[in-house]
Amino acid sequence: MIMAAGRRKATAAAKKPAAESCAVPGCKYAAVFDVYLCDEIFGWGSFKERDFTCPRICRFHRATNRDGDGFNRFTNLELATGWSEFEPIKKKRNL
Repeated sequence: MIMAAGRRKATAAAKKPAAESCAVPGCKYAAVFDVYLCDEIFGWGSFKERDFTCPRICRFHRATNRDGDGFNRFTNLELATGWSEFEPIKKKRNL
């Protein structure tokens, strides 16, 4: 019997999906919120799309996101108009 080189037995830990971490560089905490950019444009309507500069964020960085001048420190890094909304990440249920 020939075994494929480099093949290992899968462990239970390897099969279990890991929680996504916060998108803030250097943060090791698990992400708790999805981040969306929202805006209303007169005559066109409103929109809500994923913030690709920081798509997920932990509780600590969400609480410290705004600085004293009203700017976001971690989200909306490209300074788009509008505001950031945070929605709790919905956990997938095993059925």
